[in-house]
Amino acid sequence: MPNIFSSYLLCAVFSCFFWGNAQAQTAKTKVTAAEGVKWYLYGGISANNYAGDLSSYERWGGFFHAGIENYRKWWLNPRFELSYGSFSGQNPRYNFADGTPNTFFAADMFTVSAHAQINIVKNKFFNFYISQGIGLAKFWLYDKDNRDFENQTRTRAIGETYSTTTLLLPTNIGGKYIFPNDFAVGVEVGWLNTMTDYLDNISKWGTDAGNDNILRCKFSFYAPLVRLK
Repeated sequence: MPNIFSSYLLCAVFSCFFWGNAQAQTAKTKVTAAEGVKWYLYGGISANNYAGDLSSYERWGGFFHAGIENYRKWWLNPRFELSYGSFSGQNPRYNFADGTPNTFFAADMFTVSAHAQINIVKNKFFNFYISQGIGLAKFWLYDKDNRDFENQTRTRAIGETYSTTTLLLPTNIGGKYIFPNDFAVGVEVGWLNTMTDYLDNISKWGTDAGNDNILRCKFSFYAPLVRLK
């Protein structure tokens, strides 16, 4: 479902791109938010929820994130972000014929990503947007005793190995409220859209089709980093 939603959202991104560009060209005057701000520095926390072979958005984990955002343009804001945190999944009744997959996992993850943020609404005090990004993630998987899954070959099919680095195509929708002093607060919801089926250490012995995914609900605080002269 998230991947189908992402496809529709990508179409919406491009539609809003052309609509926003036309509006910017034809408007006689533009009242942009934070007119004196060229770059924002932002950071915050997020709640993250995994979906894969062991559960589907049932267990929340926490992440920290930080980034920078160019805020000068009316319709497009590029931004760059780092994040680090943890998530987990569990299904004590999970089994697979002729296999012994793990029924629990915990993971730490570090991500780096770049995003194209398309503004649907942008005025002096409010910004509502959708965004599409691309990035990389490195993850580490552990069992209930905090042991690394890498050498636990009995939890996977014979000869099955995988990379703990994956491509991300994060899709988000969010908004921010800008105070008169140009500081801002924001919320954002979206999916990381990972390109791996191994966030839970299970693939060949899995019953869930497609890649694993992570739902992310973020809260951010924005501070002006560079102002226009």
